[in-house]
Amino acid sequence: MKIAIFHDLPKSESRKIANEFSKRLKSAGNLIDLFVVSGNKELNELSYYSNYYFYNYMLRVTDSTNYLNLFWTKILEIVELYFLQQKISNIINNNSYDVVIVHSSLFINAPFILRFIKTKKIYYSHGVMPIMHEPVFPIRKSQNLVKYITESLTKLLLVSIFKSNISFADKIVVNSKFTTKLLYKFFHINGIVCYPGVDTQVFTSGKVKKEIDVLYIGSFNYQSGEYSLFQSSLRFLKSNIRIKIINRDTNYISDKVLRNYYSKSKITVCTGNKESFGLIPLESASCGAVVLAVNEGGYKETIIQNKTGYLVEKNPIKIALEIERILGDEKQLQIVAKTARENVINNWSWNRSTNVLKLILQSLQDGSLN
Repeated sequence: MKIAIFHDLPKSESRKIANEFSKRLKSAGNLIDLFVVSGNKELNELSYYSNYYFYNYMLRVTDSTNYLNLFWTKILEIVELYFLQQKISNIINNNSYDVVIVHSSLFINAPFILRFIKTKKIYYSHGVMPIMHEPVFPIRKSQNLVKYITESLTKLLLVSIFKSNISFADKIVVNSKFTTKLLYKFFHINGIVCYPGVDTQVFTSGKVKKEIDVLYIGSFNYQSGEYSLFQSSLRFLKSNIRIKIINRDTNYISDKVLRNYYSKSKITVCTGNKESFGLIPLESASCGAVVLAVNEGGYKETIIQNKTGYLVEKNPIKIALEIERILGDEKQLQIVAKTARENVINNWSWNRSTNVLKLILQSLQDGSLN
């Protein structure tokens, strides 16, 4: 099968997922061409694809306090992306691909290229941007009226573009049931779940000393609230606990470095705000670290309560109590860690995930997927 992949994803979990799927589709004998819009060309990705077409594009840097200027900059970026993706679609349309996979857009969630591609195409959703489904902040006495108006207009524009572009996809594939629920709740769109996976040969523990009691890898973005929630929980810890905190916003962390941290940790705490899926819990479990995650989003799909990890209410006191409870029972900690690793091997391998995607691609090509 001749497959074109399009995305504009930064170095992130989503881009990693796109690469892992493509790498395995290529190794199965398919021709896989990547069309990527990004600020940097990632040379380490070249082996994952048969051909690598790079289009340099970066968001404009704008004064974040000038709300009117921010709005017009967003308009300009949208216009530039429209014509750039139209140009890329012409190349794809002239190369006789069997199927095209279009991933979620960093810039506009559902890319414009969906409306231009004539080949059968799949839109793979890595989640829905918060602005697409969360209300704009209500006007407060202290709030700038221009900020409120421009944020409202930006949301209306992005939602309109999203609905229009996604309607051109032949099939919508999503990373979790949670993403499906969001798409249906806010846009009345159904999706086929094709979970990401874990490379259990890469993410393995080995015989490593557990030097870290609690590991946190997450965003420090105050708007997401995930780090502030974790930070608040630390104030309620009574024991002398060894904690390692890693800010994933500052730079992309390699699998080798991640494996090293996971393997040395007893617990990995995940506090992502409505995380659409999240590779951290599964990769962590594959390395023998027990996961404690807030009871929402994609975490509920990857963690079996009290068997492969623990789900907890989004409350700093309860998170702290759970950390101390889990660390206080070393025998149970080891049992859960072992069960979690087995669960990842049996149910969350990349080969299993890619086989699901292959069936979707084949059925779309054959016209048998309704």
